[in-house]
Amino acid sequence: MVSTVPTRWLCAALMMLTLGAVLGAGCRGTSSTRNPDLVANSTVPSAGPLAGVAIPTPAPVETSVSTPVASAPEAAAPQAPQLAVPGAGAQLVRLVVPKAKVNHRLVTKGLTARREMEDPGGKDDVAWYDFSTLPGLGSNAVLSGHVDWFTGERGVFWFLRDLKEGDDAEIVYSDGLVVKYRVTRVAVYGTNDAPVAEITGPTTGDILTMITCDGVFQRASGDYTQRRVVWAERVA
Repeated sequence: MVSTVPTRWLCAALMMLTLGAVLGAGCRGTSSTRNPDLVANSTVPSAGPLAGVAIPTPAPVETSVSTPVASAPEAAAPQAPQLAVPGAGAQLVRLVVPKAKVNHRLVTKGLTARREMEDPGGKDDVAWYDFSTLPGLGSNAVLSGHVDWFTGERGVFWFLRDLKEGDDAEIVYSDGLVVKYRVTRVAVYGTNDAPVAEITGPTTGDILTMITCDGVFQRASGDYTQRRVVWAERVA
């Protein structure tokens, strides 16, 4: 499924996600005024991330576990410290990823009437999608952002390419809570080869999933050749 979007909407990861059907177009739009020095491999971005890839219905996350009976009080395992959660009414404020030069506002996006993922917004906006879990609540929080912009400027996720295992990320809430993550995995997939269920589906741990475009822009298809996905696990 490919949707027509305005030319000002350029490369953003998973911009148009059809749940239960296909992952539609994102990263769309071209401009003759782009600065090729700011484009991956001196190309002009556009493209539909993971276009045409079916999204499996996610299986529910198993939350119940059996409680072992200790033979004696001293045999009980020590409990991990309870991590703080956002307060009632707390709003997402910012994503901070020092290594990727990200210190930008978070905006909430959802699905269109066609059940496709909304565009993240401006070049400096990081979108959290409300079909995923809020950061800090124990499952998968899906974020996306533009890699560049039609003016030739870098997008908010331009330096996502610099992230490696062990790098830090933070989500800031309006109540002052800072949810801290650490990068555990980075992967780059072909446009049609990404494991969509793994990227967008629920997880048993508190995970931040950040996605943007990568690779070479191909004018014939109007798309980038790759998608970059960065996973980070909550540490505090």
